[in-house]
Amino acid sequence: QTQAQYRLLFEQNPLPFWVFHRDTLRILEANAAAVSQYGYSRGEFKCMSIADIRPPEDVAEAVAVARSARPEERRGRLWRHVRRDGSVMPVSVHSADIEFRGEPARLVLALDMTERMRDQERIEASEQRFQLVARATSDAVFDWNIVTGESWRTDSFDALFGYRSAEMPPTIEGWRQEEILT
Repeated sequence: QTQAQYRLLFEQNPLPFWVFHRDTLRILEANAAAVSQYGYSRGEFKCMSIADIRPPEDVAEAVAVARSARPEERRGRLWRHVRRDGSVMPVSVHSADIEFRGEPARLVLALDMTERMRDQERIEASEQRFQLVARATSDAVFDWNIVTGESWRTDSFDALFGYRSAEMPPTIEGWRQEEILT
């Protein structure tokens, strides 16, 4: 009964999971979400190895990491995987060593990072545009990242308040210590 429950959790999981043999690197099983994400049928998956879902230039490194006994090399790493249609998708891979049908195996979760990376690229482009616009004005523009504590300011800010960039600490906490903020 427990085995049937685990099988159900694997198969019905909305996240793409697959299992490969740690010695041969052959894919042993894939859930429905993996089949959907990669475009291969379950039968096709079972005839493949982990090298078959990698761009050729990534295969050697992927095989070396897959054979590594150090889990820290595998946790959350960003890889490129190839779908059945030939498109390449960035994936964040998380894995755990397991025994599968009495064989040494690895359970893999491969999260498609395509949208997240597009969002990050849009944010970075927006930030670049903001800095260009801010520098094009004579206004004193200041930006503070409340998470990291780092700040950014235009040259006009420094000129208006009488500081040189080299004199200004890069964080708000540094400003407090220098008594720039009171």
